[in-house]
Amino acid sequence: MTGYAEIARAYRDAAPTLRTQWRDVNIERWRAPMAAWLNGKRILDVGAGTGELASHLAERAFVTAVEPTAALWDSALPRLDDRLPRLARVRGRFDLVLCLSVFHHLTPRDQVRAFQRLAALTAPGGRLILALRHGRAGTRTWPVRAAHLRATGFHRRRLHRRGALQPASAARGVRFTWVIFENRAR
Repeated sequence: MTGYAEIARAYRDAAPTLRTQWRDVNIERWRAPMAAWLNGKRILDVGAGTGELASHLAERAFVTAVEPTAALWDSALPRLDDRLPRLARVRGRFDLVLCLSVFHHLTPRDQVRAFQRLAALTAPGGRLILALRHGRAGTRTWPVRAAHLRATGFHRRRLHRRGALQPASAARGVRFTWVIFENRAR
């Protein structure tokens, strides 16, 4: 088993443990980097995991949550079953597109394709936020280099680097680079 099937099986098998671990995350710390862009906005959360962050965001915005692993889902929000790099079922454009801790599961080629798709879903004047994971994982992973992620009309700036918010990942030395891209097309 390779690629997506391997990753999907790993997440499906680990879902009960992951749901418990992810409950330990301080959701306000996750939401903080994007708080200024929430009220009344259309948000796309790709790789929404349990749906906890999407549920919190839905208190102040209109959220479309995408998560391919049904076993992870633990939210009253509707879940769109789709995955990168295509996101074939996602329609429309969004003021804020989130893809947090997902790109390391994509091959370098699919990282570029996924970024192009996410950029196409970001409305003019909108923002795309990636939390790029660095460090050992239990499933197949690839390095992610923000410098390789480009789209016409998008301005890139590194938001910041920080350790993992989930205690088990932090204990293993997992770190993140949060990168924000602004769609300057009008």
